[in-house]
Amino acid sequence: MGTVFGVIGMRRAVFAPAAALAVAAALVAAGCGSSSPKASSVAPPTTPAAPSSSAKQAVADALAQTLAAHADVQVQVVLRKSGASRPLAYQANGVVAAGSGSLKIDRSHIGDEIVNEVFTHPNGRLVIYLTSPSTLKQIPAGKTWLKVDMTLFALKQYGADTSFLAAADQDPFQPLELTQSPAAKVRDLGMDWLPDRTLNHRYEATVSILAAGRAAGVKAKGLAAMRKALGNPTQTIDVWVSKAGYVARTVVKGPEKTQLGTLQLQETTDFTNFGAKTSVTVPPAAKSASYFSLTKK
Repeated sequence: MGTVFGVIGMRRAVFAPAAALAVAAALVAAGCGSSSPKASSVAPPTTPAAPSSSAKQAVADALAQTLAAHADVQVQVVLRKSGASRPLAYQANGVVAAGSGSLKIDRSHIGDEIVNEVFTHPNGRLVIYLTSPSTLKQIPAGKTWLKVDMTLFALKQYGADTSFLAAADQDPFQPLELTQSPAAKVRDLGMDWLPDRTLNHRYEATVSILAAGRAAGVKAKGLAAMRKALGNPTQTIDVWVSKAGYVARTVVKGPEKTQLGTLQLQETTDFTNFGAKTSVTVPPAAKSASYFSLTKK
């Protein structure tokens, strides 16, 4: 199957060509790339509240409302190496429609390609479909999509469902799902302005990735595999909730172990245009090739 199915952490199961990794490594080493997007124009309060169950419930309510909505979505991913003058950065744009969504992931300016993705949640599972020029070369003739059951991927890798570790450029809802882990502590930061001049309620979640895996049922062998693949990062997830109760923005920050070394991640997701007439078409089985049948994993 070549290397198109290589894994960068469990970006974190990003399926990217090895050639792109080589280009990305060169960019990091040279310190050239795109400029970093702004996460928020306002600094957090100087004396934030302590973590609370009410803050976690408020984020859960906003997640449920946003999952049921139709909206536009944009994801900006920035990966920075210590000492590099500029980060690697790319973005994805798309829509969400009642729990499913589609994204156009553009990594062309870092030497990679444009990938189109559809993500769905059948029976509580996370399933993504990918298509790109390099993918089409490595799946059977007549197939146009690669189907990856991320829940099954997690079960095979770690022995429990840790699909909430998927990145926002795979499923924009997963960082919000991670805030609901028993290992996550959520605090209320009060009201905060976003760059679009809207006033939102801001929350901050802090979570150890290994602790979240343990809370999800990952046992010692799976935890060792997680530590080897992901390290032992603690991430913060800031969530802005609009007056209407929808999630307006999430920002994930923390170290991320990749095949390029450990980089500092900043992943910003914006949900906008709620109520838009968005729709998502799940690729038919006849046009989809299963990742596991191709890799024999």
